[in-house]
Amino acid sequence: MKRFLLTTLILTFYFAASSQQSNTQSAKILLESGDTLVGLVSNGSLNKIYNEIRFKKSEKEDFTTIYAKDVLQISLSNSNTFQSHLVKYDADSQKSNSLPTQKEPQKWVEERVFLEVVAEGELVSLLMFEDFEGRFHFFLKDKNGVTELLRRSFVSGEKNEIRINKKYIGQLRSAFLDCPNAIINDRLNYDKKSLLDVFNKYFTCKGVKPVIVDEDKAITSVGFVADFFYELRRYEGYQNNSYGIRKFNTGGISPGISLEIRSKKSYKKLSFYHELHYKIQSDKDYSFKESSIELLILPRLNYTLKSGANIYWNTGFLIGYVINREIEYHQPINGLLCNVALVTGLGWRAIKSKTIDVSFECRGKLGIAGKDSPADGFGLVVNIVPKFR
Repeated sequence: MKRFLLTTLILTFYFAASSQQSNTQSAKILLESGDTLVGLVSNGSLNKIYNEIRFKKSEKEDFTTIYAKDVLQISLSNSNTFQSHLVKYDADSQKSNSLPTQKEPQKWVEERVFLEVVAEGELVSLLMFEDFEGRFHFFLKDKNGVTELLRRSFVSGEKNEIRINKKYIGQLRSAFLDCPNAIINDRLNYDKKSLLDVFNKYFTCKGVKPVIVDEDKAITSVGFVADFFYELRRYEGYQNNSYGIRKFNTGGISPGISLEIRSKKSYKKLSFYHELHYKIQSDKDYSFKESSIELLILPRLNYTLKSGANIYWNTGFLIGYVINREIEYHQPINGLLCNVALVTGLGWRAIKSKTIDVSFECRGKLGIAGKDSPADGFGLVVNIVPKFR
């Protein structure tokens, strides 16, 4: 058993080290100089693209950094397009505990950044980018240049009331004066879908084909999982005519199925991950046998490193259902809902391909409630997710 776990651990680090090879996507980059680069960009640098990306011409080469000031446009294999522009934007924090007191920005930030093309037309275009605070900025591109569509929360009055400057509504009305069909409501939301709807009305009015975007629907992944576990069991009872706590260890492989629900958008890091396991444990010295079902509910935070490697962190809880338990000097137990435990783990998405994803996770658990003290333990979890087309 120890030899098997050691071999699996070595394979884990091997796959993790080689994972960055499959964490790239094809890109075509048009430079300011007029030259064109064709190659691969790191998904890590695209997780929140700002003013630089990591690029290489082939898998065999090392990544180099390319800055927004040297680029005109990036076209990715997933059909996303980014343009590089020198823009001014309102960088004041919009967090509730640090809102500004001025209605208009007092200090604009001016810099060259990558802007994602949401909708592009001959007369007007809608562009966007996400700043380091996670705030989305939308921009109007027309014959006059690229201007931020301003929406700004601020604190006003003696009671510190939170108000909103919706200047973007007036900006759009001025830009779409020649098209009465592009009706802009006072309640127009400042988000990608709402703004795109308005731009599409304008495009339709001008006889241009509307832009159809892939909605942010959830991706559901179902896979197979195996937990190579090692647990500490504790039971109260009699042994050799004395009463006390009896401790012993168990180990084995617990197979199961996994379910993950996550957004298509790479910048949304949170996903909802679940596992359902069937577990059999035994110990001859204590005449211990147990079969159970375990449900794990694990909210997951996903991260993409600059190297392109994908890691994640699970933290949640486990609920166990004992199908049958037998241990000497105890009555058999059947059909018992128990063994609640806290679970946390750090994992690597070691293999990402068009046909299969494989991840490895080091996981620990701490029993918090249950019949006869639930088990503490740790394990190595292997998750295989086939991709069906």
